Amino acid sequence: MKNFGKVFLSALLAVSSLTGYADDEYRTFTSQDGSKIEAKIVEATLEKVTIERRDGRVFKDVDLSMFSMNDRKDIRAWVKKQQTLIDKAEIQADSKLSIAFLRGRDDDENNYGDIDDRVVRFEPEVVLTSDEVYKTYTDIKGTAVVVGREIMSGRLYAILSKQDFTIKVPPGEKARWVGKNFACRYDPDYGGFEYGGYLVVLRDRSGKIVKVKSSKTAWERSPELILKAKARTGYNSKFTSDYDLYTTFGLP
Repeated sequence: MKNFGKVFLSALLAVSSLTGYADDEYRTFTSQDGSKIEAKIVEATLEKVTIERRDGRVFKDVDLSMFSMNDRKDIRAWVKKQQTLIDKAEIQADSKLSIAFLRGRDDDENNYGDIDDRVVRFEPEVVLTSDEVYKTYTDIKGTAVVVGREIMSGRLYAILSKQDFTIKVPPGEKARWVGKNFACRYDPDYGGFEYGGYLVVLRDRSGKIVKVKSSKTAWERSPELILKAKARTGYNSKFTSDYDLYTTFGLP
């Protein structure tokens, strides 16, 4: 880019005839010889920058030494900001993260004499897999809910466990959260609760739910209903109505 100063001058003349632009990404860059160009940063390192003029013309890998001192400081600040966004990326709905829930279920007969009773032990885990190339998601806030279904009617549901977690996911890797173990039990002739499904939600830093994974479509559509559900209370399958339980037998 030996004639970059001249390019600046000619570009400025070309841009000065354009009107109606209000894009804050565009700014005026100044070369060492005082020539100016209005463009935006496309990509940059601490040594080179690629900028794009409003008319779409791109100046690729321009040495920072060709810019004014103030421009060089601004470009390097831009690089550091972009690196921070990559190292501490904000999770969004379109983030390349997949969610897997492992309940670690173990359904055993009890050892206290009643062979009809079943004790169901859970070891909940959430595994997040990143397909991102550069972004590291830090401090992801999530909630994992395990739901039980009443064994007698099969129509009532209750919260077995609701656990919050924080997790970090590097690019292209898997991250695992392991929750607290718990158990429920049931007797086919008396009642109690068996496993009925799960819900996992991930939130951004503002607390907004941005990703949901569940065993039921209705729960994915309205996750807040399950998140607001009270312990030791019965609900219909969509968690839109609540009921008093005639017994809390089997609940954790």
